[in-house]
Parts: sequence; C-alpha cells; structure tokens
Amino acid sequence: MADSPPRPRRRTWRWFWTAVAALLTGGIGLPAAAYLAGKRFIGAYEDSRGVAAYVGSIWEGALAAEPQAWAVLLAPLGLVVCWSAVARGLRRPR
Repeated sequence: MADSPPRPRRRTWRWFWTAVAALLTGGIGLPAAAYLAGKRFIGAYEDSRGVAAYVGSIWEGALAAEPQAWAVLLAPLGLVVCWSAVARGLRRPR
C-alpha cells in the first residue's frame, strides 16, 4: 500500500485570521477600552458622539500617517508576532 502524501498545513489561514483578529482588536477594541478608561478617570471626551468619535479620530490619524495612531492600531498585531516568535523558539529542540 502506497503512502499517502502529507496533508498541507493550514498555518496560512491561521495566521490570516490571527492577524484579522489582532487588527480588529487594535482598530476597535483597544481604542474603545482606552476611551472607557479615560472617561472613568479623566472625564467625558469632548465630542458628544462618545466612543465612535474617539475611534474615528484614531482612524483619521492613521489615514493622516500619524505614528501614534499607527502604534495604537498595530500594537495587538505586534504582540501576536512577538509572542508567536517566543513560543516558536521554546518549541524548537535544542
């Protein structure tokens, strides 16, 4: 009986969905959490639309190529990449 060919890895799709989740977290989740924390400790945001205006201002900053906005948007993806590199290094045999 002939050996069957090895199954292809689904690593590409896993990375794709991990990146999508991290970018959504950075694009919506992290700014929303920062807004809520700031509202609790500092006070209300200047715009009456609340969290939507805050998230919108971060996206406007990203479109204007402001580094601070890009740092907020890409921070979760950076964490995923760093932790996966650490985990990959720990799994490799020495």
